Amino acid sequence: MSSQELLEFRRKVQGTWQLLSYRAEPLNNDDPIYPFTKDAQGIVIYSSDGYMSAQLMAPRRVPFHTPDRLCGTETELADAMRSYMAYSGKFEVYLDSDGRPCLLHTMQVSSFPNWIGDTQERSAHITEDILTLSPIQPVGLAGKLVRPVLRLKKIT
Repeated sequence: MSSQELLEFRRKVQGTWQLLSYRAEPLNNDDPIYPFTKDAQGIVIYSSDGYMSAQLMAPRRVPFHTPDRLCGTETELADAMRSYMAYSGKFEVYLDSDGRPCLLHTMQVSSFPNWIGDTQERSAHITEDILTLSPIQPVGLAGKLVRPVLRLKKIT
């Protein structure tokens, strides 16, 4: 891929993407895990100035017993954390050693505190209006090492 093609890829990534599916493939070949069920919802936005935001959640989240988001029960607070993931920060586009486009996400804010300040690499593939993202390095999920795969459809 030439530098011109890389710039074109960056242009194609820019915009708003709606989540079609989010599954995690265990490295031990167990059945896929669906962290937010097979009906997960989400939006990922890549801006022209090099920032991105990802918001992913389980459908049908249960409201708290109170309108005060800080006064939920311990169970409500724990369930809210387990059913929602968000992060935002700078992104970059680069080519891996095989010449395939990848994204770097640098998390400046995150619902998962361990990711704040972290930079993660994502393989990225666009076919027509579908973006497929997957971390280069496996991640821990539900006690297993997995490779998450997100499929997103461009909506703007």
